[in-house]
Amino acid sequence: MAKKILILNTDAAFRDLILPVLRQNGNTVVCADASGAHPELKAEDADIVIASASQLATRMQGIIADTAASEASSDKDDAGNGNDLAGVDASQMKGENAVRFEELKASFVRTLPDVMKNLSEAVAKAKAGDERAREEVRAISHRMGGTAGSFKFNKLAAPLQRIELAVVKMPKLKPPDQERGWAELDQHLQKAVSAAEALAANISSLPGASAENRLLPNNPTMATMLVVDTDETYMGHIGEIAKSKFIEVVRASQPADAFELASSNPIDAALIAIDPECPDAAFKLARDLRNLPGCDAMPLGFIASDRYDFSMRGEATHAGASIFIDRELPRAKLEMKLQALMGLKQGGKPRVLIIDDDPHFVEAVSLLLRSQGFVPRGLTEPDRTLDIMHEFPPELVLLDLNMPFVNGYEICQAIRSLRRWQDLPIIFLTSETGAHARLNSFRAGADDYLPKPIVAEELIARVRVRLERSRLMRERSDKDNLSGLLNRRAFVEQLTGMLAEAERSKSPVTVCLLDIDKFKLINDHHGHLSGDAVIAGLGQLLSKRFRAEDIRGRWGGEEFIMAFRHVGKEVMTVAVTRALEEFKKLVFQGEEDDSFSASFSAGLATYPDDGNTFLELMAIADKRLYAAKNGGRSLIVCS
Repeated sequence: MAKKILILNTDAAFRDLILPVLRQNGNTVVCADASGAHPELKAEDADIVIASASQLATRMQGIIADTAASEASSDKDDAGNGNDLAGVDASQMKGENAVRFEELKASFVRTLPDVMKNLSEAVAKAKAGDERAREEVRAISHRMGGTAGSFKFNKLAAPLQRIELAVVKMPKLKPPDQERGWAELDQHLQKAVSAAEALAANISSLPGASAENRLLPNNPTMATMLVVDTDETYMGHIGEIAKSKFIEVVRASQPADAFELASSNPIDAALIAIDPECPDAAFKLARDLRNLPGCDAMPLGFIASDRYDFSMRGEATHAGASIFIDRELPRAKLEMKLQALMGLKQGGKPRVLIIDDDPHFVEAVSLLLRSQGFVPRGLTEPDRTLDIMHEFPPELVLLDLNMPFVNGYEICQAIRSLRRWQDLPIIFLTSETGAHARLNSFRAGADDYLPKPIVAEELIARVRVRLERSRLMRERSDKDNLSGLLNRRAFVEQLTGMLAEAERSKSPVTVCLLDIDKFKLINDHHGHLSGDAVIAGLGQLLSKRFRAEDIRGRWGGEEFIMAFRHVGKEVMTVAVTRALEEFKKLVFQGEEDDSFSASFSAGLATYPDDGNTFLELMAIADKRLYAAKNGGRSLIVCS
């Protein structure tokens, strides 16, 4: 839903960063001029106002007066006449996301009778002095208040939020004041119970009420997969399974049709059937898809038998195959394969981990993020955070503050204690908005802080800004400017994580060290700029070949390095040989307009067969690289 947004900030750099984000959804954005004037849009007509601290302070007197009047009329707030911007609604989503969001709201309402009963019982025990019950009151009111507000159930959210505030303050009050405090809390409880009963009684009026009572699974994907096969029945089988996993399937029976679809539609992954009579057609299509703009990291899979020989699997790996699917594969295993494919790089879509103990809130935010092109993963068991981050490496974390057994501060500190995640953007989402909570959030290592109930547009804007800033910083520090691949430091960090995962899963990792042949002669005969072009050309080729989960880097000078998970050196010898053949066909121009080509030599080593540590694998790969050089160059040596 388009909004009118007023920006009272004259910082040009800030405007350049945030304006594209705000305008891309059709919002009308007006910026104040240097004097602070904004004749095109009055502040009172704006849906959202973004202001710097100094400009905000000059307007606080009028806002304080309005706030005091609002506080004096709490019944009006309880009636749902507060800020209409807070919360999420289906109009901010499209298609299946919107339908599932309405179902989720109805599912939340169905839980209210039991939840309010538990809350009432906990209040009664807390009034009798039970400290554990008092904490239960705080936890229930915190969780349900934030979620109700995010669903725009304001009549329920307001009294629940007041219950949370009251129960937190209770231990600090003197006995006479505590008696009055409990009496006020009882009034808020009655309002909350009445609001919950009204919602439950009128559940049939909710658009999603006719759906079965279920929660959406915490599936990390809501993406589009291209399936290329001549077997319509099998494509229908895959389509049915994919839909149950929130994956939309686009079908094509011929390579030309598939390429046209991928050229004109956003595709997150592709699954291509291999014709045993003509397997090269599938491999060519895979390479053509990877050559499309923005698709060089697209996850690819092939419908084929797991019994193909090393040569066939090597060709497929070179083309980018992350998985192989047998047509006779049982449904459960097929589901796992599809989820594994879609759980790779998601076509470059940002991955966001949402950590909150309320599954309804997690799913509401997940649907909102999916509708905006993100890949969310929900986690309602915060003690599993680090394990899930190994399985689903996020680019940003949305973290609740108050959860049972472990709080958001502790999780944030645990994430920040690991070097890999020290630069990961973390945004707290919580109904605690006091200065103490905000200060502790930043001390724990958070980058930003948003109150519940969330404002959907603000959440999306902040997530995008944080991701973009993180991406720019990461590219500046991790990427080699000439080749476009990882630099040495970043490659070593990622390979260290890959080897740790391989040790846990008892799976192989193959390392390939390669060197451009006679590179000094290229520089001497054709010029250093031509040598740079060769390095850049090989970097571009390697980035578009192999699988989305493989890592590629420039080791230094004319040396490159790659690492391939879950595959041995025999298969990768075939795949790297195929890349060598492609590289030798590239034509480069010398500084005197002379044409030339180049080649490379490579050595491969596999964990754990050739070594258990990074240094051991590098030593073996380097030894085999020199064997390739001594064997006449333009060779791949794996033993």
